[in-house]
Amino acid sequence: MSESNPPTRFSPALIATGACVLAYAVILAVLAVMSSNVSGDEKLARTPLVVSSVVAGVVYVAGLWRSRRHAHVGTRGVLVILLVGLAARGIVLVTPPFLETDYHRYLLDGAVTARGANPYSVIPDRLLADDVTGGPRAEVLAEVATSGRPTIERINHSHLATIYPPGAQAVFAIAHLIEPWSIYAFRAVLLVFDVATAVLLLMLLRELRQPLAWIVWYWWNPVLLREVTSSAHMDVIVFPFIVGAILLAIRGRGFYCSIALVVAVGMKLWPILLAPALLRAGVRRTAALLGASAVLVAGSVLILSPMIAGASGDEAGLRVFSGYWRNNEGFFAIWSYVMNALSSRLSISGDDVTRLTRLGVAFFVGCWAVFGGIRPIVDGRDLVARVLSVVAALFLLGPTQFPWYYLWMLPLLCVRLNFALLLYTATLPLYYVHCEHRWVLWVEHLPIWAVLIGGWIWSRKGRHADADARVI
Repeated sequence: MSESNPPTRFSPALIATGACVLAYAVILAVLAVMSSNVSGDEKLARTPLVVSSVVAGVVYVAGLWRSRRHAHVGTRGVLVILLVGLAARGIVLVTPPFLETDYHRYLLDGAVTARGANPYSVIPDRLLADDVTGGPRAEVLAEVATSGRPTIERINHSHLATIYPPGAQAVFAIAHLIEPWSIYAFRAVLLVFDVATAVLLLMLLRELRQPLAWIVWYWWNPVLLREVTSSAHMDVIVFPFIVGAILLAIRGRGFYCSIALVVAVGMKLWPILLAPALLRAGVRRTAALLGASAVLVAGSVLILSPMIAGASGDEAGLRVFSGYWRNNEGFFAIWSYVMNALSSRLSISGDDVTRLTRLGVAFFVGCWAVFGGIRPIVDGRDLVARVLSVVAALFLLGPTQFPWYYLWMLPLLCVRLNFALLLYTATLPLYYVHCEHRWVLWVEHLPIWAVLIGGWIWSRKGRHADADARVI
């Protein structure tokens, strides 16, 4: 019986997970309203948010993992899955964000970009101090400072310029043109990218002959609901272009794959790491590979040129972020401890240790990305696995393991299920209390590393057993 016409029979585990997703959406909405009404004290919502998010994550992983082998629910079943996820988003969309404040920067950047000014030259603190004299856009920025003062006053790291690439700035500007300074307009734009990602994932699942019902791993994920739909983090805007690039690579459309990657790099910088695997899979001839690579390099330089031009100086957000910021890191904390211990014996300064630590991680991830493009790629599933391994390495080893950065892996996990990485859905909510209780960092990360290493050892034993059986 084909994917499109089996009877729609949801397992009890899948039904329970869907009910939990809807209940979690209601909890997020209630906490958001409570936070906005209780003298603006959002800390009151922190504990119930963490508890409910951990419970939702446990139910999500356990319920969907249990029902994964019974995922052929037919077209009507997939439609029900989509409607449940859409209902959960609708519940959250109409409530104010809470705890997170990154969206204030997006709104300012959108206002500046929509008026034709350079967002990489704007420092929020200077706007608030009316320090916008001189330059061709002084009057425009003065108007931005006046109309957006309540938003600008709540921007974090307000002494720095923005870190978001030009492609993201275009998205911010579109939201501003829909309705100036509106978080709800921005959320509506994010929802468009969210839905586009789901549609492309369904196309990818069909292309790879995977159950279409596996879209549930993306569409019902509690971290996605919390960090994008509720907190309005912008990371979802890059997902359609990554999934689209994978589809194009599988179909051998290397030139268009490189264009999709250029747009993805224009949204967030990290997708450039996916180029070796995607171009290797999408291009069959050497001359075509050189052409696609040239398009990628030239296009990336062109689209990022405004950001590159503004990346120098002590107020450049990208420079500070890449050089010093650390938050919620797991492996990176251990790696930093080892490097600091070595520095005392080798007489290396603290700044040099910081650079070496980050360069070591960057070198490894870069080499892993290149290695993923050197080895022969068997098929589309293998390609998704290669891309997932690169993104996972970037997240697992990086110095900033925000919950919304975890979402970079989610569209890929929808196609290549990995229990250990999906388990982060249940542990990452502890991020919201890790500043008060540093030990929770290890509760967040160590179980995932243990399951990853255990799974790797188990798979190696399985391969050796298969090899021995063939010999016998």
